[in-house]
Amino acid sequence: VSQSRYPVTYKDLWEYLVDAKSTNGATLRIGTSLDDADYNYNDVSLTAGTGNTITAVNNPNGGAGTFGKLIRIRFENSEIDKDLTINNIGIVYKPTDAR
Repeated sequence: VSQSRYPVTYKDLWEYLVDAKSTNGATLRIGTSLDDADYNYNDVSLTAGTGNTITAVNNPNGGAGTFGKLIRIRFENSEIDKDLTINNIGIVYKPTDAR
């Protein structure tokens, strides 16, 4: 059985693609941590009318140095007692051969 050649190499994190149910007054907070560093947060407004909100979060780690072996993602709701529905999230990254 062959294994992926990328599990323990550095990845270049580019963006998240978020598909969530629109909810009036709600904001989804997405936290990103590379290699056990502190979380860097991005806010995604989910108030775009009815149906679904589809958006891209570019450079989710907040600047240069988006390379890491371990990518942790945290989702937070900005409103108490407000349900958020995340339909899908895509993580766009470029694998590297660096170890």
